[in-house]
Amino acid sequence: MNINLKKNFSIKILIFLITFLVCIAVYFFSVIMPDQKKIKRLNEKARILQDRIDENNILSPLLNDIQQKNKFNIPDVLIFPQKTKLANNNTNQIQSVFSKIAEISNLKLETVVPDVNTLIDDSGQLMVEVSLSGDFFDFRNFLVNLINKISFMENIEQIQIKRIDQSKQLEFFLKIWLAKASFK
Repeated sequence: MNINLKKNFSIKILIFLITFLVCIAVYFFSVIMPDQKKIKRLNEKARILQDRIDENNILSPLLNDIQQKNKFNIPDVLIFPQKTKLANNNTNQIQSVFSKIAEISNLKLETVVPDVNTLIDDSGQLMVEVSLSGDFFDFRNFLVNLINKISFMENIEQIQIKRIDQSKQLEFFLKIWLAKASFK
């Protein structure tokens, strides 16, 4: 009977031990593991935020420099020239007009190409593709001068800006619509 009692007692201890281990495993997988995953996610978010803070600390002097360069007197009212139309016999002067504006703005005029289809049709508009190279702030001046000096400009359809190699120089491509007189 003593052997039976020991056997019964060891089975009860074994069942109790297995139950205890299962309870510990359930507690670990239901409480501790999710908390560990949350901690890992929070650490990842903290690392990402720290990287963004470091990036902002690196870029803030550059932003301050750009803001200092960007300070210029802007008149309260921009004066636009009276809208006119480009005479058909003056289309050959488009190159020189853009060249003067580029020179005033410290940009290098690469090409001025009028669209042949709009040159020969009677739509009253002429599309011109212009490419320039130079500094970004000079390009801003070019756009202001373009608006102020060309009375027959309708709108700018497209502006593309590309960096030339690793230098500070940029290349600018514009599609500009000009008002032209009809053939009638």
